[in-house]
Amino acid sequence: MMPLMRSSPIPRRACGRALIGFVLSLSWPWVRAEQPVAVIVDTSPGVSVHESGIGARAVILRNLQPGADVQLEGQARVVLLFIRSGVEYTLTGSGTASLDAESVRVTSGAVAVERRVPQPGREVRVSPARVTVGGIALRHFPVRPATNPRVSEQEIAERRPEPSASLAARVTFALWLEEVGATEEAKASWKALAAERPDQASLAARAR
Repeated sequence: MMPLMRSSPIPRRACGRALIGFVLSLSWPWVRAEQPVAVIVDTSPGVSVHESGIGARAVILRNLQPGADVQLEGQARVVLLFIRSGVEYTLTGSGTASLDAESVRVTSGAVAVERRVPQPGREVRVSPARVTVGGIALRHFPVRPATNPRVSEQEIAERRPEPSASLAARVTFALWLEEVGATEEAKASWKALAAERPDQASLAARAR
């Protein structure tokens, strides 16, 4: 079993510590009645998720339950954001890993790199919205209604990732925008992300 590799903390303005709160409401038979512990914020081809004996292609914004297994083929890569801790794990290379409530355990081959992002200000909660997988809209990430932003334009500007930031950072930032009620800003972010990753229908669904 390969040990986890820890990287140095990397400052990021998109979102520091992320505590994701949401209501579990879905109809897929392979999802257990547990709150998800992580969400996929970036993935390459060649990654699959296995829960309750059923496997499916990994997609951005898919939630993951405790005990979910992630399988990577070849040089595949996937980034997971853990809900309560806000810690990101990047898995790369052929292999498998299993999730518990707070972290990833590599079970064969793949390398996991943990990134802890310091929180620059007050604690923030972000709630992922709906996800589309195989043309079906999942309801486990309910969409919040449009509201007036509960943060200032200055705070949004301070948290906005640089254009060169990772896709995972920009996905997390868009989730945060939704949570604080900056609906139009969030939609613009989702549209840009969907244009960058047209293979991810979940991003396009979020922009609607």
